[in-house]
Amino acid sequence: MNRYLSLLSAGSPRYFLRDSCGQFGEVGAADWGRATLAPLLVVLVAGRYANEVAALVWLAMNTPKAFLFYAHASDRKLLHQVIAGEGCAVEEAHLSDQSAAPSGKNCCLVVFDIDRPTPSLHDIAQAWHAAVPGAGLIVVSGRMTQPQRMALLEAGVSACLTRPLDVPELRARVRAASQRLQFQDNGLRCFAVGAATVDLDARVVRSAGGAIRLTPKECGIVERLAVHPSQTVPASELARAVWGTDPTKGAHSVRKFIQMLRRKLEPDPTQPQYLLTEARLGYRLRGT
Repeated sequence: MNRYLSLLSAGSPRYFLRDSCGQFGEVGAADWGRATLAPLLVVLVAGRYANEVAALVWLAMNTPKAFLFYAHASDRKLLHQVIAGEGCAVEEAHLSDQSAAPSGKNCCLVVFDIDRPTPSLHDIAQAWHAAVPGAGLIVVSGRMTQPQRMALLEAGVSACLTRPLDVPELRARVRAASQRLQFQDNGLRCFAVGAATVDLDARVVRSAGGAIRLTPKECGIVERLAVHPSQTVPASELARAVWGTDPTKGAHSVRKFIQMLRRKLEPDPTQPQYLLTEARLGYRLRGT
């Protein structure tokens, strides 16, 4: 839903709108008058600082939230720094059987810092996954058996990381969770690329010629590009988003999937108009 802010400056109200694409700017009184169903927030400020205050209020309302539950204190500070460094507001608490899921919105990530998996952790993770299905759940642990890892993944955990921590992988997973929330919040799970429509939930490209299926990896690449419309995304970042830190995957693997995506998105894959290559830099998606 659109969010409006009214800022009173020297007796004259100014109205600010955040639209469904996340853009924030000033609107006229007529648009404000039609926003009867939108949440309303009135802030009294000096006119000189109206834009700054509006931006700060918008930021506070939309900062992604992460929860860090710890039973193992050695990595707590590092985890907090990495998660906060990716733009998330971090709330910490000691892990217990009563670590309940929140009722608030904007939760993009839940991290469990533990010694070893326990049956109670399985139940807690399952409860969190049911309460906030769009959030990423990460378990950081010492040694973990394959059956324990599979049980946690089946309970809804997104990733199981073992010590010593691979910090680049952790950063990539935190960033992916935050961007996934941005997609859900902005309604960008379905977007246009030229005359085609990409539906990430259904994993299809729809056009006048019909519907074409997308593979999970193709979805991962086009989703990461769509998060940064008309901006160049390095091939290395696309590779990390899809394959994590797998050393066998890199720019050559991304190039292969870009070629497959062009066959599904472009009118003429040999003359791409929307999925563009920036030489020695990466790839850029137009038309979102």
